[in-house]
Amino acid sequence: LPPCPKSNFTQWGTWFQLPLASGFNICAHCYYTHIHKSQFGHYFLQAEREHNVEKSCDFHTPRMQELWVVAIQTQSFEPVAKYMERRVRIPNCKGHEAGARDNWWGVPSEIPDFAVCEACYNDIVLASPFASWFVPLDSSEDIETMCDLAVSGLKKRFLRLIDPESPTHGNTWKDFVRSATYRITEVPKCVGTSCVGGPRNWWTTKNSIPGFVICEACYLDEIELSPWREEFIPTPTKQPRSEKWSCNFTMVGVALAWEVSLSNNVKNFDHFWHCTNAATKFSPCRSEVMDGAQWYKMSGIDNFTICPTCFYTIIVAANFGRHFYIDQYPRGALASCNMGPDSPRHKRLLTKLAESQDLQDFSKFKEFAYTRSLFPPCPANTSVKGLKWYGTDSFIVCEECYTDVVKPSSLANALTIHGSLSEDPASCDIYSLRMKRIWAEAC
Repeated sequence: LPPCPKSNFTQWGTWFQLPLASGFNICAHCYYTHIHKSQFGHYFLQAEREHNVEKSCDFHTPRMQELWVVAIQTQSFEPVAKYMERRVRIPNCKGHEAGARDNWWGVPSEIPDFAVCEACYNDIVLASPFASWFVPLDSSEDIETMCDLAVSGLKKRFLRLIDPESPTHGNTWKDFVRSATYRITEVPKCVGTSCVGGPRNWWTTKNSIPGFVICEACYLDEIELSPWREEFIPTPTKQPRSEKWSCNFTMVGVALAWEVSLSNNVKNFDHFWHCTNAATKFSPCRSEVMDGAQWYKMSGIDNFTICPTCFYTIIVAANFGRHFYIDQYPRGALASCNMGPDSPRHKRLLTKLAESQDLQDFSKFKEFAYTRSLFPPCPANTSVKGLKWYGTDSFIVCEECYTDVVKPSSLANALTIHGSLSEDPASCDIYSLRMKRIWAEAC
């Protein structure tokens, strides 16, 4: 079984639902592990596959797990059904995006600035022995707040506090209050790859990587509770006020290498160190057209090239380097990197790479890269000449959007234009998320 994606949104997988709570998504792993063989398995149905729709698993949360155990013990399904029906009416946590504070909760008497959204209160707090200490916060459309349980470090600390199997179980509520207060009030927000002046607290690897630093926020959120905590130390030299530093942990390849180093398939800090060390030595990829350069390629895909920077900082970081070979192009052979941040398919390729990691199946990434190598990227609302188009007399769709959105849909047979080459300037009518949603609703 593929792993449960938990709160991570994915486009892959088989999903199950309770018909009365059709928005409550349950991944195949949780369904077959907990539900299928239970006395309540027949209440659930496999959901219809929705193309290009991202979902996360709603069954993995502490509150749902708690209710399910009680349901099995008491042979009463009603509390589970009522919770699922109520939960689908609650908006999901917005993560790091601030939102209006409507029906939020907190413990103002102990952590004045701590605020938890309605979703996280129901999913996490209600499963804890501290739920009775939380009180509703003043609602105001004028106050925009970010949920503090969306901060990964605080969420991990709270979950470990209430999980009896956690290696740190036994830490007290006072320990959490102290950590949360410091994280919220004293630690500056990570500025990513932007440079910021000092003084701030920074961390680096014990086995030195020249120029590599991690901000305090990322250290507390990602590293302090990890198995590799002892591999990091405060920077030997404090940041001078006159210097500006940036957090290297937010680089695509570094964050990816960190996730892979913690995965059950790798479980090795050396993987993170070597990928990070390589990332600091390469110049950033700009996806520029280069003449006679060295490229990394996959067998059977001629028109898909990756530069050395992206190969080492993304592909090797994902632990898929063995699937590529080096191809030195001769003078006059022009190409650009298909994987770089400036490439139009960068985000979608990363999504497919993550899917391949989750499923431990590199073919998912390779198949996607192959199909994309056969046609140009969607031109969006930019008028271009010489492309193939699909559609009708009233609207046209580029090859990429046809492949992704139209072809798998029930309205594909309604098209009257099929791969027609046009020398006249034209743009894609279905490139935006809004138009894609309208198409899905029409189907």
